Order: sequence, then structure tokens, then C-alpha cells
Amino acid sequence: MQVKLNLKDRFIMGELLPPKANRLTMIIVRDILNKIDITQNDIEEYGITIEDNGYKWNQERGNIEKVYDITEAEIKVMLERINELDKSNSITLDMLNTVDKIFQLCITATS
Repeated sequence: MQVKLNLKDRFIMGELLPPKANRLTMIIVRDILNKIDITQNDIEEYGITIEDNGYKWNQERGNIEKVYDITEAEIKVMLERINELDKSNSITLDMLNTVDKIFQLCITATS
């Protein structure tokens, strides 16, 4: 399956992954991070800097979506974590668009 993610989505995805789990789940988490992780090229391309309140980047460039391949196992891991965050009322407004993209993948997978 494919998902379109902008730079903000990629930062948010790290928050939508379990911080700890069993070994097999963490292998899947590592695979997700390897796909979406911010690289040196991204720092240059998007003009990413660290400010007092977090990361800043060129908004116009950062809104460009790139396509990433996501497996069903990766979707499952993300959905389980999103459900945990949802039950604990921990989903923020910043996370919402990215969460919706992951739910859309789930809908597409079951269609």
C-alpha cells in the first residue's frame, strides 16, 4: 500500500509508533522509521532548523507530499498505537491529519 506524507506527517509518525513492545513489533517499528526518517538531505531540502519551540522548516517545501510504501503489518502496528493514544485521550490536533491518513490506509486495505 502507498501513503502520501508531507514533512510534518513524517515528524508526527514517530509519535504514532510504540516506544516499546515485543521484539517483532519493534522490528516493524524500525522498518517504518527507516522509510520515513528525516535525513541530511531532508535538512537541506526543507531548510530544517531547531528553534525554541521545536523544529522549523520551509512551509512551502514541507507541504509537498511524497509517496511511501507501507505494509499491512506496519499499518497494524500504527493502528494499535493510535488506538492506545485514543483511549488515553492523547491524540493532539497536530496529530489528527496524520492519524486520518493512517485510518484511510486501513479502510483501503479492507475494501
